[in-house]
Amino acid sequence: MNIPIFGFTLFLGFIFSSFWFFKNTKNEFANDDQVISLITYLAIGWLLGARLFFFLTHIKIFPNFWTFFFPWRYSGCSFIGGVTGIIIAAIIAAKKIKIDPWRLSDPALLPFLLYTTAYFLGQFLIGQEKLSLYYTILALAIAAFSQWLLNHYRSFTWYPSGKIGFTFLLATSFFFSLSTLLAFLLSPSLYFNNVIELLFSLGAIILWYQRSGRKFRQDIKTLKLKTHAKK
Repeated sequence: MNIPIFGFTLFLGFIFSSFWFFKNTKNEFANDDQVISLITYLAIGWLLGARLFFFLTHIKIFPNFWTFFFPWRYSGCSFIGGVTGIIIAAIIAAKKIKIDPWRLSDPALLPFLLYTTAYFLGQFLIGQEKLSLYYTILALAIAAFSQWLLNHYRSFTWYPSGKIGFTFLLATSFFFSLSTLLAFLLSPSLYFNNVIELLFSLGAIILWYQRSGRKFRQDIKTLKLKTHAKK
């Protein structure tokens, strides 16, 4: 892996996404130090998760465990591992600074997609792989779609609760499910990372439905009535 190019794109992605997140969420915190602490937690979570997942899925290239700490010699990181690390870090940090993570979810979506774009753009620049390019385009497309969704979702009658987190959950579910589909189409086999992505997508949809304010039994009953009426 070409560390200078990949590292440079990740660095830029981190700087811009952190600035965007800080600008749009600082009013939710008691002071700026809390925002900086959260960003630090997320950065550490990303680095540890990305490195650990890469280590576990490429353990044969590491002579021993200690080489895990030598990224300059055994370079590599896992995107889905980084996302897992961010989720764990966000939960821990939210409890520590006593803030509702849902209030940060939608504002965090664009920074997340921006960093995702930087990650896969860096991979494309060093490897010229079509899949990385498609992931980059997908992240940008969902970022544009999420902006429209943020401005309109509260008017949707089928989301009666109007709770924040609608856009974050739906957009991330789309990203993980579509990225898995792209990976399968270009390389028709399921890998460990793809399974985790599908689980993330399913989990996001379940949470989205739970927060929607809809009743599962009532929706099933309505669906049956509509199906019966069509017959």
